[in-house]
Amino acid sequence: MSLSALLFPSYNFFPCYLKASRPDLTQHTKQISAINITRCRINDFPPYEMKPEIFIVEKERRSANYKPNIWSYDYIESLTCEYTEPAYQRRIEKLKTEFVHIFNQARGVNKLWLIESINNLCLSSLFDKEIKGTLDAIQCDVDSIEGLKDEIEATALYFRILRQYGYDVSQDIFSNFIDKKGAFKESLRTNIRGVLQLYEASHLAIQGENIMDKMKDFSKECLRDLDLDIDVSISRWVIDALEHPLHWTVQWFQVRRQIDAYEHQADRNPMLLELAKLNFNVVQAIHQRELQKLSV
Repeated sequence: MSLSALLFPSYNFFPCYLKASRPDLTQHTKQISAINITRCRINDFPPYEMKPEIFIVEKERRSANYKPNIWSYDYIESLTCEYTEPAYQRRIEKLKTEFVHIFNQARGVNKLWLIESINNLCLSSLFDKEIKGTLDAIQCDVDSIEGLKDEIEATALYFRILRQYGYDVSQDIFSNFIDKKGAFKESLRTNIRGVLQLYEASHLAIQGENIMDKMKDFSKECLRDLDLDIDVSISRWVIDALEHPLHWTVQWFQVRRQIDAYEHQADRNPMLLELAKLNFNVVQAIHQRELQKLSV
């Protein structure tokens, strides 16, 4: 250690600032000057202590003008919602009963699309029995679905829904869409909806399924190279699928967006749409009531 470091030690308390009293520092400097530095010892230097009255620490803090949180206990307890009334629950049960008749009359791929809409609108808990019965029948008689194994969109939808519900479906179902070189046919690129379903289905792959790995790479490449100015509705689904695949998302977090999207579909079912809106409002009212109980 150098002599200057012993004589004048540095005190760094970053980011604080140290302010010293000038008279005390002057007196201490005079005491040091009176010592013959060439013949001095460490003990010859007068002790110097940092006293509170000499050094004052000033802290710098950022000023933040945060707005007060509106979610106070009083605000939560004052919230009211009419959807907790029994009349809305009765309406849900009525719509559910009426829609079951429509669901049972559907056939083939149309029934799969109804199941897809039910899942996207977070209504699967209302139709567990009907969905399971349908998928059991479809798995036992795959040939009953017209166009399956020939239409890429229907095949991918069939594969994804059955795997989502835990049914055993082989990846070989996509073998009709693979060329002699082992790659997916280039002609599929023009089928945007089919490629979109391929990409969603690829996320339910099992380790070691080479066809599924190729399918994911192929569909992702097609969607990324797609001209999104063609169709606004398609481009929205493509962007959402690339950012948040259905298998990676929590359905209830997306239900509001799914309801808005379903409302703008040309083939929407008015009864299912009303049921989705009512169910969303009722569930939200239940969560709100539970939050009020926790805030007491």
